[in-house]
Amino acid sequence: MPKVDYTVRVAGENGEGVNTVAETLATALTKAGLHVYFFQQLPAEIKGGASNAQVRFSNEPVYSGGDALHVLMAWNQENYDIHCHDVQAGGVIFYDPSECRPREDLNVLQIATPLNQIVDTTEGITRKSKNVVAFGFLTSYFGIPLETAEKMVRESRWGRYKQFLPSNMKAVQTAYAYMEQHHLTNGTSFALPTGERPPTLFMTGNQALAMGAIAAGCQFMAGYPITPATDIMENLSKYLPQVGGLVLQCEDEIASLGAVIGASFAGKKAMTATSGPGLSLMVEEIGLATMEELPLVIVDCQRGGPSTGMPTRTEQGDLDLAVYGRHGDGPRIVIAPFDVEDCFYATVQAFNLAEKYQVPVIMLSDYHLSQRAQPFPRPDVSKLEVINRLTPDIGSNHYLRYRLTENYISPIAIPGVHDTTYVATGLEHDEHAHIDYSPQMHVIMTEKRDRKVAQAAREEGFVVRYGAEPADLGLICWGSTYGPVREAVDRAREKGYKVAALFVKMVYPVQESAIQNFIDSVEQVAVVELNYSGQFCNLLQATFCRPFMRLNKYNGLPFKSGEVLDYVERVLNGGDGSTSFMNP
Repeated sequence: MPKVDYTVRVAGENGEGVNTVAETLATALTKAGLHVYFFQQLPAEIKGGASNAQVRFSNEPVYSGGDALHVLMAWNQENYDIHCHDVQAGGVIFYDPSECRPREDLNVLQIATPLNQIVDTTEGITRKSKNVVAFGFLTSYFGIPLETAEKMVRESRWGRYKQFLPSNMKAVQTAYAYMEQHHLTNGTSFALPTGERPPTLFMTGNQALAMGAIAAGCQFMAGYPITPATDIMENLSKYLPQVGGLVLQCEDEIASLGAVIGASFAGKKAMTATSGPGLSLMVEEIGLATMEELPLVIVDCQRGGPSTGMPTRTEQGDLDLAVYGRHGDGPRIVIAPFDVEDCFYATVQAFNLAEKYQVPVIMLSDYHLSQRAQPFPRPDVSKLEVINRLTPDIGSNHYLRYRLTENYISPIAIPGVHDTTYVATGLEHDEHAHIDYSPQMHVIMTEKRDRKVAQAAREEGFVVRYGAEPADLGLICWGSTYGPVREAVDRAREKGYKVAALFVKMVYPVQESAIQNFIDSVEQVAVVELNYSGQFCNLLQATFCRPFMRLNKYNGLPFKSGEVLDYVERVLNGGDGSTSFMNP
């Protein structure tokens, strides 16, 4: 089968169902065995405003949303004007002639698809089936057989509403008839893969993260709704009670983390999820959890800031807050998952780190990663390593909650389980947990808290090297920039460039040895991240006492692999790569 790589965008008014069209297409193509990358860009308003969703699908692995837009379906003039220039030359624009006046200066094929006319004049089709008509236009264009498209509709969320099924079936059939009558199908039918495939999940980053929390043994989640983290709580509220857990919606982020600290003290694996504004409110209680040496996980789905900023746009702007947002010396661990699949596994790792080192672990996701969807193999949870906190022997005498052990990690007694107790306090304390803020004790306990967390820098599996070795240029990135950078490295190597990348999941404490090995294997180093100030670059420069080139993007949109590739070519062809900011 020849290589197939299409990118489709559906754009319209928020609340009309445009996202359902793209999501259904993505889900159906995933079930057919294709590699799919789905994401949506919503306005901050609850209803109304320009909205769009994009699907990239291929018969080979894809790691980003794609550079080129091949097909655009615009439901109104506003969205036509916003997106029409993104369509590559020779691409296709579907537009509703009752809503749009097509431009004449575009080098694309423009197809009038009368969505409104069909739903308003065709007997048996209700207005609610407008998005199904749109779906039929797209699948027909790609040459997907009508029977397959009908099956896709029945097995999608549309199929849940039996009362609308006749209308939806008529809608997709009418779309196919219109496309055939006007000879508007693609020249070559798109052949869906056939044969047996391994069980595959198709979910968003937030859904994968919620499932990872359950697999890690999380028993309590407290949170307050905030975009784009809310659906973590929504998913856990549905599934966590099925495994004996509890979800509590609190009055604010401060109360949420307070409840999580209480649950952890009681012996439960516990977490909360928020975004940057909520994380800033939690800073004081992060210090409390640090002083009490209690394990917990905080998920920060980053969005554009500062303040309320851009709630529905992406950014890697909270690293400084996650690492340095503290009063006094309050060590913590900060990790950032790479992609949707890694949201599952990184969450298990976050709980393991929290339990092992008895410390808050902050997970830095972001809007794009939390809301996009990708397929990945169904995890075998029986093979997951799940770590539980160190506890004292039942019946142990002379229990010291903060005993100074060789590795600085002390057993935690659980109320109601162990026959010994302790008082967890935010004040400085001695080994017994008795309040003691003498200079000597503060030195001892400060070093204890720091040195146990410093050991995490030696954990394996949190950096991944990819590409040529040695290399003329090495790209260091963290979190969700993984996909575009990986594709850019592949494309650069196909052009003959010697390029490598280091994908960093544990961003703090800095894993100096692994990163130094990478630096030593390349001639030049650039740090790629989605923020203006180069927060991870600054952290690395302070750690290694040397400057790095940097590639920063800060317009609220994720990197395209082509943008990274352009930067690579510019640097390796003698251009300046010291401060290459991607302007909006």
